[in-house]
Amino acid sequence: MNSDDYLRLPSKFDIHEYSIMERFCDAIEDTELGNELLFQIKGSGAFQRFKHAIHRYNLAEDWYRYRQNALEEIAIDWLEANSISYTINEE
Repeated sequence: MNSDDYLRLPSKFDIHEYSIMERFCDAIEDTELGNELLFQIKGSGAFQRFKHAIHRYNLAEDWYRYRQNALEEIAIDWLEANSISYTINEE
């Protein structure tokens, strides 16, 4: 950590998973459903209510894929900002 080669990885506060949830809700084509999910993530207990809602509306798989893509974008942005080369594994 005292080396010039050390770079601090983004923390959970840098990632803003709540914002990822909001963008997911906004991206849902069914406006009424998207608004219902946005309502579920307001206030205390938002993450737990969101988790229950995505399972209730059969959106869990879509959410986990969306979240994974968002996290990959954050990682790529961090790598590029720090001039670190990377390759994407296409499976």
